[in-house]
Amino acid sequence: MLKFFVLFCLLFVASANAQEELTAIQTIDNFYREYLDYKYDPTKPDIKAPNPIFSKSFNNALAESKSLCDKYANGEICGWAADSDPYLNAQDQEDNLTYEKANVKISEPIKGTIKVTFNLFPSGNNTVLNTVIYKVIKEDNIWVIDDLIDVADEPGIPYAEFSAKKQMEDEAKYLLGNKDK
Repeated sequence: MLKFFVLFCLLFVASANAQEELTAIQTIDNFYREYLDYKYDPTKPDIKAPNPIFSKSFNNALAESKSLCDKYANGEICGWAADSDPYLNAQDQEDNLTYEKANVKISEPIKGTIKVTFNLFPSGNNTVLNTVIYKVIKEDNIWVIDDLIDVADEPGIPYAEFSAKKQMEDEAKYLLGNKDK
């Protein structure tokens, strides 16, 4: 009887853990729902906009980028996402944009690659679709972002040109190559 009870408890715990585990698409979808529906409240400045969970590798690249920018940028715009919103691939969007208004579409065309497309100006006459591609990996049993790729409207330019990791790497090379100027 005790063996049956222990086995039942183990199966129950395993089942509960399996139900809580999100897919890669659900992870990105949950982030966009929170991010696009977040509204800054100046009376509550401690409540910040949601951020996705990044991989250890991406966090290391961010830390190195920040360190180099702090050291060598001399007040210039520097660092990943310093002059735009990387999750929207834009510098501007419609006021009061929400997840529903943006008509967010999320797919996984290749395992570990999440494509997010949305309209930043849904009330306007022209549909302006933006796309961000996420490279995701599993770390510590959760899906995390290992790279972001902003998709440009320029044909013939490979996605790698707009990889956040590549942009940080290129900026680091530039900063280190010009640190004495």
